[in-house]
Amino acid sequence: VQSVQDGDRVLLSFMQDYVKGSAAVKLLEAMSERSRNLCMSRMVKSEWKKGEHIIRTGDVGTSLVLIQSGTALAVSHGNVIEELAEGSLCGEIAFVATCMQTINFSGSPEQLHSVTDQLRTCDVIAQNDVCCWELHVRDFAAIVGSDLQGNWAVMQMLTQTSKERVQRLV
Repeated sequence: VQSVQDGDRVLLSFMQDYVKGSAAVKLLEAMSERSRNLCMSRMVKSEWKKGEHIIRTGDVGTSLVLIQSGTALAVSHGNVIEELAEGSLCGEIAFVATCMQTINFSGSPEQLHSVTDQLRTCDVIAQNDVCCWELHVRDFAAIVGSDLQGNWAVMQMLTQTSKERVQRLV
């Protein structure tokens, strides 16, 4: 596990070079430049082997995951919901719900309330070696919440993405 602050600029390079249409890039492009740089500096790299769970159903959703390389399957009740590849986001359903509890919409982050209702809704399982970058909800809420007006599009995008994915689960 390492962060961009530790000198690893792989995430920055990935985001700059990646196809502009990916969900991860759209998320970062929706942020103000200051917020984008702060979020990227707080992301933590994680690596997963084939068959490992990146996300487990029922776990508390305290991070948003951006897939840098490899593929993973989103699985709910034994059914494949979606194949996730480079540039995909996952974990946003519980992440958004937790953010909505965390961000004080008057402009400053609050302490996390009870997050028992913000549980992961599906498993995300590595199909091969997967490299991810994770952003913790506390970091995201502090950064985005400090400039909510400038980052409103980010919350709208994440909310829309999570609504679309929830519909696939039903």
